[in-house]
Amino acid sequence: MNGPKLSERLAALAEAVPAGARLADIGTDHAWIPVALLLSGRISFAYACDIGTGPLQRASEHIAQYGLSDRAETRLSDGLHALEPGECDVVLIAGMGGELMTRILKEGFARKNDSGEDFPGTVRRWILSPHTEWEVLRRFLRSAGLAVAEETMVQEDGKFYPIICAEPGDPEAAYQAADLAGIPGWAAERFGPLLTVQRHPAAVRCMERELEKDRRLLSQLTDRDSTESLSPAGKERIAELEMEVRALETTLSRDIPDAGQNV
Repeated sequence: MNGPKLSERLAALAEAVPAGARLADIGTDHAWIPVALLLSGRISFAYACDIGTGPLQRASEHIAQYGLSDRAETRLSDGLHALEPGECDVVLIAGMGGELMTRILKEGFARKNDSGEDFPGTVRRWILSPHTEWEVLRRFLRSAGLAVAEETMVQEDGKFYPIICAEPGDPEAAYQAADLAGIPGWAAERFGPLLTVQRHPAAVRCMERELEKDRRLLSQLTDRDSTESLSPAGKERIAELEMEVRALETTLSRDIPDAGQNV
């Protein structure tokens, strides 16, 4: 049976799931990714989780439609709360902001099962695609001891979607490599240490758009008769924008790595 046709963004998320995974899809909505991966044989089992009863009902219907009820289970869940550590080894969270994603991870990481296992110790890959507040999530991953193993970015319908694959490892390695490559720390945390070093095409377009926006806003703020009349918050915002512009200009001015260069 042919599976659902995934959008470019959903296909990129599905591609990041390693073979043989027991996948938990948090905020599953229609469960298109678990369905597609189960039909292709890429994963062995899926938990389709959502906080809403409506989306979960749609997920259940799609799972049954494709004859996958023996290999997929739906759970009404706020984040990871309806899962126990050890049930899944890959977790996918997409379609929400970085602040909410961070809250979900913090709450989940604090829980243990009856054997004393926790999610950081039982999940081999976290596939995370925040729609906003990218740097907030990346800062949390660093503090939680998770390494950025892979990154990509998808541009769809005029919006940019980073996809971060975090795994147990050295959380500073990717950022140290970015620093050695001349990437300012703010840019690496905002747009991704791997994406900036590799000059990923979608990430470059995203940075160019943000640079244009920052320059325009900075011009509006500094074109006033005198910046002396600005509030302390206004002056602080100008300083932030100046820093962002410098960081983006530095990052975008770097040469493209050689095709054979390991980045």
